[in-house]
Amino acid sequence: MRISTIVPAYNRAELIGATLRSLLEQTRPPDELIVVDDGSTDGTADIARNFGATVIRQPNAGAGAARNAGFAKSTGEIVHFMDSDDLASPNTYRIQAGLIEAGSDIVYGPWQRTRFEGNMLRPEPVVVQQGPMRGTCSFDKMVLTGRWLTVFQPCLFRRATLEAAGPYRTDLKTAEDIELLYRLMRQTTRISHVEDTLVLYRVHPENQLSEGDGKQRAIDFARLWITFQQYIDARDDLGWSDRAAVRSGKLKAAREALSHAPDIAAALVSDCSSADRLFAKVRALGDRVSAKLRFHTAGHRYKPEFAVGRLTERQREQITLMGYAIADKPAD
Repeated sequence: MRISTIVPAYNRAELIGATLRSLLEQTRPPDELIVVDDGSTDGTADIARNFGATVIRQPNAGAGAARNAGFAKSTGEIVHFMDSDDLASPNTYRIQAGLIEAGSDIVYGPWQRTRFEGNMLRPEPVVVQQGPMRGTCSFDKMVLTGRWLTVFQPCLFRRATLEAAGPYRTDLKTAEDIELLYRLMRQTTRISHVEDTLVLYRVHPENQLSEGDGKQRAIDFARLWITFQQYIDARDDLGWSDRAAVRSGKLKAAREALSHAPDIAAALVSDCSSADRLFAKVRALGDRVSAKLRFHTAGHRYKPEFAVGRLTERQREQITLMGYAIADKPAD
């Protein structure tokens, strides 16, 4: 089976070279590397061409639209959506594509938030999704109720599963991955977790939201929960606790969007009762207490579902193969 890698990029001239190098230096390189230049004003497209990538240029429309354009151009039976500033360990495609070929539709794996200082890494103390998702619900229910999600960089997808789920929503520019993740999880139960691969998720100043970005993010997440309510209304297999969890998510999103889009916030909570509001407050308090306890006892705030852990020796070997060293002091 052929692997198509799709990289949306906007003004990434300084960083995209390292990303593309990490993809082309895989022990099993991609058969097709597509970079979608989403209206860049720097040399992003030229650098991508220098690495031999197929480059699609389009007016700035957001990452979801760029990924849709790349997917439409791609031909591989296995698809990877990679961000233009992150890195994948050299063993990623060999291990993950093998599981797709063995019958999985979706393969997901570990990732770690990392600051880069030249060739020195300052990663967070823990790796996210070092183990498989923990929980008693199905993947789609976990996403729908806000209990679990994953970024797409450490995931490979069977093309047919992506086609069945449908394209990225382009009206949810900061929440499009979560919405598509739910639809993907509804399409299959053939989901596999891998160990020992690693995506280095780059943390840099651009990760900090500006006031304008924060407003758009709040509105997008309110719209996401409106969409999730439509999905839950179409299902008859969800119990009271699942529906209450969705209403809690809606109430939180409404609070964050209220000052930016009061009409959307009002529509979001129109079916929420006083009991729902009480349940949401109790749940939020419990989440805060649990997160604080995890931070004091384990040094992180991730929920158990994310199965965090320490770097393995094989992952450290992969980092060395990529030409990086790990600083003694981790990122804060």
